[in-house]
Amino acid sequence: MVERRSKRSSDPIEALTLLLESQRRELGVQGLSVMTHDGILLATSKQRGRLSTAPVATWELQVDGEKLVIQSIGGRLSHDVGEGVRRIAQAPG
Repeated sequence: MVERRSKRSSDPIEALTLLLESQRRELGVQGLSVMTHDGILLATSKQRGRLSTAPVATWELQVDGEKLVIQSIGGRLSHDVGEGVRRIAQAPG
């Protein structure tokens, strides 16, 4: 497995934000966010600019019994986003 991360953080919220920023650029979407199933925002990355009418995609991910929601403004998500969120959410600490 090739290590692609150039920025890291031991803080899970900062790590999620770094992941989302990297994946947002890679996917070419306007924004990515991770929230709890109850709607509490955990991390986000978005382009600056005006409000969007772009398509929205959402995934629900179960991590250690807790449901998380990943949302993309731009309508694209990838396996890398889901696996990264899962890895960070399961990290000890």
